[in-house]
Amino acid sequence: QLRHLDEHKAMKKAIYDQYTKAFEDIPDISMNPMNRDGDANNWLSCITLKEGCGVTPAMIMNELNEKCNAETRPIWKPLHLQPVFAKCRVFGGEVAEALFERGVCLPSGTGLKSGDFARIAACLK
Repeated sequence: QLRHLDEHKAMKKAIYDQYTKAFEDIPDISMNPMNRDGDANNWLSCITLKEGCGVTPAMIMNELNEKCNAETRPIWKPLHLQPVFAKCRVFGGEVAEALFERGVCLPSGTGLKSGDFARIAACLK
């Protein structure tokens, strides 16, 4: 896979860019930001919902699954909320908790087609 790393990064960036364009007119959705040096691998394309928008990640995931046949998942549960770490001390964690509460990982496989983005955006709208 390392031989194809640059190709896969370009494909993942194209997926991220298509989602960004598809959601640019939906004020309650933000795409995950690029990293500081601008060389993110965009392996996952995730959205976060504006706090208090009245929509939950579960609502988004159910809608996309049922009406668009698009598999999604929540952003990973922070480690400090995992049962195995329940007795451990936590420093911070508010950002991770907020992302978990308002985030959804969208389909981001390299086999996605332009029509898939349009279908997913239409379901979200």
